[in-house]
Amino acid sequence: KFYEELGRELSLYVRQLAWLGTAPKPRRSAAKTTEEPDPQTRLQRMTADGIVPDMPPVRAPWIIDTLMDIGPSEPGAMGPVPLSWATIVHWQSCMGVDLAPWLCRLLRRLSVEFVTESQNAREPDCPPPWTDIAEGHNRTTISRKVSQAFRALIMSKEDRP
Repeated sequence: KFYEELGRELSLYVRQLAWLGTAPKPRRSAAKTTEEPDPQTRLQRMTADGIVPDMPPVRAPWIIDTLMDIGPSEPGAMGPVPLSWATIVHWQSCMGVDLAPWLCRLLRRLSVEFVTESQNAREPDCPPPWTDIAEGHNRTTISRKVSQAFRALIMSKEDRP
């Protein structure tokens, strides 16, 4: 049961990282404009607006650090794909560590979650996987979150014809 709860907790954290690190695809209008700048990730936009993103609490940050050290995904023919078992084994060999089997399975699962959320988060109106419910009773926080949601909605529709 502990490992299931830990897995859910880490999954939520990794999905939030993927959501923040993804640039929503822009809506294209019929008339193509001149040179468009590279799309910004949600984290870049929030930072520019002076917003500190919400992150879920995590009891085992070293597992997230291990995933990020290996890389949350690897390149595939059509874009990022989850880590392969061979990549995990190769990383262990290079680092001189021997991870427990449950941890290898968890890292692979977290990589799948990261890639899946990254793909889903390309949609401009994709909601964040996690919001801080404990903060939810603060009027200022609620106002900020509603404003962020409307800003995201407006940005996703502003390029429509």
